[in-house]
Amino acid sequence: MIHKQLLYIVFSLLLLLVGLSRAQRPCTLQNYNGDFYDFSALTSIKDYTIANNDQDIFYFNICKDSAFCDTKYPGSATCHSSHWEPGVPYANIGQTGSMTITPLAGDNKGGQIQYTNGSYCSDSLPIYRKVTIAMRCSDGPTTLNYVGESSTCVYYIEMSSSLACPTSSSLASSTSASSTGTPSFSTTGNQIINQNTLSTSGGITGNGISISSTVGTSTGLVTTSSSGISF
Repeated sequence: MIHKQLLYIVFSLLLLLVGLSRAQRPCTLQNYNGDFYDFSALTSIKDYTIANNDQDIFYFNICKDSAFCDTKYPGSATCHSSHWEPGVPYANIGQTGSMTITPLAGDNKGGQIQYTNGSYCSDSLPIYRKVTIAMRCSDGPTTLNYVGESSTCVYYIEMSSSLACPTSSSLASSTSASSTGTPSFSTTGNQIINQNTLSTSGGITGNGISISSTVGTSTGLVTTSSSGISF
């Protein structure tokens, strides 16, 4: 009896973990400049839809299963209608579980999501469909700009939105210091003594503060609301 109860508890916990892994997926990015992005605001209750030049309709969501595609291909984040492929009315072009998020090229603000493990392309081209969705930072509302194929069965979608902008900037532009009294930093040999409070909305990294000697003590408070302090 006890053995059966333990099996039931373990099975219930496994189901709970599977549900959480599908419902809560990371949707954040920190690029090499230290800019932090949270793209979860782009997650839509309804799917995004955009048509290509052949009038195939692409359905997709950000960091979440597509409501429409999931009914055709469970766990799919994106799919498209395929009127020119006989017997294949819809093609899966990426699973939510395969999602990766990377920065845009160069100094462009935003990020891009890649979904892979879609439907098989064809017998003549034995690859699985995949898509890259570029999310560009802009001042305006969320807009779908483009959809196309960069190569056969490899798709590219571009969208722009103010929701694709950094939620916090790098240390150089976002760090601020405050103290409970008159700022007082003093050095005694190789030590730095801070008797006040230092706070930052970002992280303190080696790029922001260069340490060439021994760090002393602090009688105040050092706080950060993001990535903490690292060297």
